[in-house]
Amino acid sequence: MVVSFPGVKTLKSMSPELQISNPRISLVSIHTGPSPQAVPLANAFLKSVAKNCQVDITLIDFFTGHSPDECARAISETVPDAVGFSMYVWNHELCLKIVDLLRIYLPEVKLFAGGPEVTADPGDILKRGAFDFIVCGEGEMPFRALCQRMAAKMEIRDIPGIFMTGDTRLMPLVTPVASELDVIPSPYLSGTLDTRSYSGILWQLSRGCCFSCIFALIPVDKVVSAVFHWNDLKPNCTISHRQEYRRFLFLIRHSIRMLNAPKQF
Repeated sequence: MVVSFPGVKTLKSMSPELQISNPRISLVSIHTGPSPQAVPLANAFLKSVAKNCQVDITLIDFFTGHSPDECARAISETVPDAVGFSMYVWNHELCLKIVDLLRIYLPEVKLFAGGPEVTADPGDILKRGAFDFIVCGEGEMPFRALCQRMAAKMEIRDIPGIFMTGDTRLMPLVTPVASELDVIPSPYLSGTLDTRSYSGILWQLSRGCCFSCIFALIPVDKVVSAVFHWNDLKPNCTISHRQEYRRFLFLIRHSIRMLNAPKQF
């Protein structure tokens, strides 16, 4: 099922035999605008790691120029059981406005958020009461556990990394980066991202930060860093090269490197 909505991309893969019984989760990415960087990589990682969890996951892309009502109505068309938002500094306020409308359009649906804005100040996000729960820090393993619990119709309150409104557990200021990132499947080789839908390819090669800036949100005594050692990097490059992308973007610790597409690998 692909939702048709002007200016909005949705990607959904669903097995016909599972269309009725599986829980449905819509993951929302809001980009600053059309560009080679406007790729829902964070949410694609989540969908990839939950591929075998018996849930149907829809990826939805918006831009900051979309109105809250446009976004809320497009999300409603996916008929979700839960909606997750990837929150950054540039989409924080728009996410909250969309959530306010979803409370009206989809009052029974669970709403949650993750990403840098949530991890930076999880207590404040929960106090606002906009979300039913939040995901702090590295999201893949908590999200996979969430999907497994939803598929089994189990309680999600005690999942490490997930905090609910009224939760009395101590929220960590920073969640350590997983030491082995290769357990997270490639969104490209797994088929999670339809590479033909984007003008650029975005690869994350490492996470965390190797610096100790005193003004950073991560405390200097808790600096973490981890690197992807994907054995499938060459196949990823081969796929991208065959489709003749104009831009390749590499995320390397808190930086972005943009390269023109080479003629051959």
